[in-house]
Amino acid sequence: MIDLNEFVDIFTHSHIEIEDVYWDIVKPKSFDLKYKTSTYAFVFPVRGEANFVVNGKSFLLNNNTVINIGPNEYLDKYVLGQNEWEYYVIHYSVYKSTEDEKNIMEALFQFNGEDNPKILEMLRRIHNISKNPGGIPSLQVKALFYDIIYEVFISHRNRKNKGSEDMIEETINYISDNYREEITLEFLSNRYGLKTDKFSYLFYKYIGMRPINYLISYRMNRAEEMIIQGGYSINKIAESVGYSDPYYFSRVFKKYKGFPPSSLKENFKNNPLEF
Repeated sequence: MIDLNEFVDIFTHSHIEIEDVYWDIVKPKSFDLKYKTSTYAFVFPVRGEANFVVNGKSFLLNNNTVINIGPNEYLDKYVLGQNEWEYYVIHYSVYKSTEDEKNIMEALFQFNGEDNPKILEMLRRIHNISKNPGGIPSLQVKALFYDIIYEVFISHRNRKNKGSEDMIEETINYISDNYREEITLEFLSNRYGLKTDKFSYLFYKYIGMRPINYLISYRMNRAEEMIIQGGYSINKIAESVGYSDPYYFSRVFKKYKGFPPSSLKENFKNNPLEF
């Protein structure tokens, strides 16, 4: 999978020329088969839905998606549903790029974001300006192209981050409901099909601590509440927060709280409301 940052890096230092800006409205249930692309192209759906099949790989395109296609790709296009499909295409060329960078640029890349009126307005402007000859309009087209791509990149990144936030929130809820059970980093990451280091990084990014550290901290907080409440043995408290070995539990508690659970229990033995 192509990394967005790699894609963005190429745009920051490569020489890019806009070849043309195309706009069209296609009737429902229309199709176009075996079209061969000649340049790089960003496809911006405006309304309706279409299915693109590029070299056997299928993409559903609507107003929340943008696709980048490389040159010399074979494309089948099917308009879906009962509505017209309106779209813009910006054809561009890339110069002074390495072979690795060309491989990245020629790879299919689908950007997902939210419906963005700002992008639509800029697409209308770039299409109108591109019809005019001369250096100034060409400069305006290039400036608008970078503005559009910037908005696409930011929208895609924000949507990915929102997905990560939802995943972390779900994980926190899962821990609060199941902290008594055996929970490992592998188990948590596998719930979302992620590698442990990637999942741990995302969790740390939003919470400020690693997943297992959060789990232990949560358990120790619950244990402290039970000690303060009173009426429970250390063995029972350890078992209630997921530890079968009370001695190991006591060591972990002291590490996280700064004092052993027996000390806290003794302090609350006679007066549970004061410490």
